[in-house]
Amino acid sequence: MDKITVESKMKNLILSGEFLEAKYFLDKVNKDIFEKIIFEIGCDEESLCAYSFICFLIKNNETVEFHCLASELLNIAFPHWIGSCQTSLYHIKRAIELKPNDITLKEALLFFNVIPEKLISDEEAKRIANNILKENPNSKVAKIHLKK
Repeated sequence: MDKITVESKMKNLILSGEFLEAKYFLDKVNKDIFEKIIFEIGCDEESLCAYSFICFLIKNNETVEFHCLASELLNIAFPHWIGSCQTSLYHIKRAIELKPNDITLKEALLFFNVIPEKLISDEEAKRIANNILKENPNSKVAKIHLKK
């Protein structure tokens, strides 16, 4: 099966809710292609199937990467959904639980302080930024956040 066919087959299966069959194609596409498919389904098709498929994958094999993808998808494709920011925050927090020493995940957490919903208080964000700087004194994200 050629690349275009694999991509379109996987996309069609996800859009049809055939997640078990779509999962079969995961090892046939690289990470970038998979993310492209997910964002096409979420952004272009405006289909909840993109997020549902990621949740299916998390249920079967919980990884930091799947939680990060779910969070990013919610922020980009579905910010208008009630509860999308809170659900996105859940995914980042869960990713941090799975990989507590990953600075980029902690930096991503600071995003939730600058959105209109302000899901992380200024005090909490300051604490997070200071903790990031203890682990990585060169973190531009933490430095910028502390300056605001």
